[in-house]
Amino acid sequence: DNSIVVLESIFRCKEEGDDVVDAANRGVKEVGSAVIASTLTTISVFFPIVFVEGIAGQLFGDLSLTVTFSLLASLLTALYLIPLVASRKGTVRKSDRQFVWILQAYRDAQVKDNAGRGDAIAQILPRGMEYMITYLTETAQDIFGPAIEVTRGFGGRFTATILGALAYIAFIPLAILFLLQVTLKTVATFFNTVFFGICLVFAGIFIVIRALLRVIMWIPLQVFDVCFNAFKSAYAVLLTHSLRFSPILLLLVMLLSIHAAYRGMNLGAELIPPMKQGEFGIHMEARAGIRLEETQERAARIESIIREMEEVDSVTVEIGQESTSTETDQGENVAIFSVTLKNPDEMAAYQDEIIERLRERITKVSSEEITFTLPSLFSFKTAIELQIVGEDLNELRRIGEMALKKVHDVPGVVDAELSVKAGYPEVIIELDRELLAAKNLSPFQVAERIRREVQGDIPTKFNQSGEKVDIRVRTNQSMLNSVQDLKSLSVTDGSPPIPLQDVARIREDEGPSEIRRIDQRQVVLINANVEDRDLNAVTVDIMDAVADIPVPSDYYFTPGGQSKELATSQTSLYYALILAVFLVYVVMACQFESILHPALVMFSVPLAFIGVIYALDWTNTDISVMVFLGGIVLAGIVVNDAIVLVDYINQLRARGKKKRDAIIEAGQVRLRPIIMTTVTTVLGLLPMILASGEGAEMRRPMAITVMAGLSSATILTLIVIPMVYDLLGGRDKEPVNEAS
Repeated sequence: DNSIVVLESIFRCKEEGDDVVDAANRGVKEVGSAVIASTLTTISVFFPIVFVEGIAGQLFGDLSLTVTFSLLASLLTALYLIPLVASRKGTVRKSDRQFVWILQAYRDAQVKDNAGRGDAIAQILPRGMEYMITYLTETAQDIFGPAIEVTRGFGGRFTATILGALAYIAFIPLAILFLLQVTLKTVATFFNTVFFGICLVFAGIFIVIRALLRVIMWIPLQVFDVCFNAFKSAYAVLLTHSLRFSPILLLLVMLLSIHAAYRGMNLGAELIPPMKQGEFGIHMEARAGIRLEETQERAARIESIIREMEEVDSVTVEIGQESTSTETDQGENVAIFSVTLKNPDEMAAYQDEIIERLRERITKVSSEEITFTLPSLFSFKTAIELQIVGEDLNELRRIGEMALKKVHDVPGVVDAELSVKAGYPEVIIELDRELLAAKNLSPFQVAERIRREVQGDIPTKFNQSGEKVDIRVRTNQSMLNSVQDLKSLSVTDGSPPIPLQDVARIREDEGPSEIRRIDQRQVVLINANVEDRDLNAVTVDIMDAVADIPVPSDYYFTPGGQSKELATSQTSLYYALILAVFLVYVVMACQFESILHPALVMFSVPLAFIGVIYALDWTNTDISVMVFLGGIVLAGIVVNDAIVLVDYINQLRARGKKKRDAIIEAGQVRLRPIIMTTVTTVLGLLPMILASGEGAEMRRPMAITVMAGLSSATILTLIVIPMVYDLLGGRDKEPVNEAS
């Protein structure tokens, strides 16, 4: 954008009659301060992102540094490189024949012989041979000349002497030096000629393409020029009449802002857009305590149902749990399915419909607990997580079951489940220490005996092909098929045997499925997915629903997961937005050396959010972290157009123009760069909206935000900012009468 503004200013100065150097100089001077201010305001909005917490900070912490250095580089390019290139007066064909001899021969033929272009091209090779002969002669004279002059000084008698013979031998290294110098020069000239030829070919291709484009684009460019001039004239007329009714039009804009704010209150909120990539997961959990083989049979039935869907490409099933795994939500009663659809890019749009059909089919033939999951970012497995905090696990489970019923009734909630489920059956052995002491046994000996009989020992390992396999020694499992067998187990090796039931009380019970703590307090979770509603609305309804559940004084409900992260990110982003707006204002106040003019420019920020709200509402896009970040970026870039406009109004007023005349002229002059910068940015964001690849769901909301905000701000800035400046920009200076 900086380069566009500077280049347009230089081009306009050329149209006004300046030569290339004066146009470059005046063009940069007129927009230099505005370009610096607009760049600094954009940099200012990325600085607060460093302080954003949560996912937003993780996503865009590095982006702020990238954009900052890129903007600084673009500023230097616009202020120095663009004027340098634009001030060139043409190409001068000048070269030393030892390097690019083709150009030298062509120029000599035109200058010395007054040859035409065709004759000059024909003389290139002959003159090249002439340059070669001249070079060889001059080089030989430079190398051999001094030696020849020395030998001539001795006279004819010198040739018959030994010294004469040695002198002629000295010519051998000179000859080697001559050959070496000629060889190096020949190689250098060859490569320079080849490189020049390649450049000449590319230059010819460029000239041909430019000529073709001039022919092809001549009519469209002429039509565009006529249309833009008509648009420019119409804008001048519209601006002139708008300034006469500024209060009424500003009131209409204010009403539009109020309506946009009302529509914005009805927008949904979510942490990040759901990722639909043509794949999803299914979590099946059977009752606790069943064997792995039975879980496999039940998983096979569900797998067959999934494979019957014609949209499904592949299914992967993971049953049970690795012995080294630390996952708490997996076990012998759990099966996890990974489903991939055919043509994922195309099927992603129908993914919700496919999941709903699959859910109906599975629930008809299976009584297991089924939960669907999507590929998640930042370890959030489900959208909704409700935490129930307390001390007693049984009480938490009772409260959780009541809350789960309430959550099921909330519209938009699917796959709701309680983290605390039926526990695994356990056999609890309570040893009688007094009886053990009477029989000279210790609890440790009995416990170790039971462990060896049930679990076994690993006395050694079997090494096979470099892989070590445990050798486990334990009691024949046919002797431990029931609890009664365990009761009859002897706790001693000698005679008489002492059954375990004689020295311990044995009972069966159900153990907890899990014990989860957050901040050193026991917690039970309710997890669920969201369908056809936004995360924020569902979270509010859930908190309202569970508020009616009676709980003890030290028990409470609190949202977690994405809801908690959304609240954290929103709070940080609100502060970041306020800080960004403040920094933008400070930068402009320093640039304009005024408090009023930056305030006028800041009117473009709410104008941008009018378009953002309507665009989000029209596209059914919820407010997310990406939308917030797009809004923060908007706060810095939408003021650029207003800065360029207000800065030129001030320049014209400083030259003596009336305020209203300066506003109209500045609007006409700055119309082209404002439109150009907006169109280039919008076209650059268009691929992000139309893209359908991986991660498109995350990029699209930010692209919509920036595109809609920048477009609405540009349209309204061209009308509203001049009206605000006309009302609040101060009075014209009265002319000073000189004393006669």
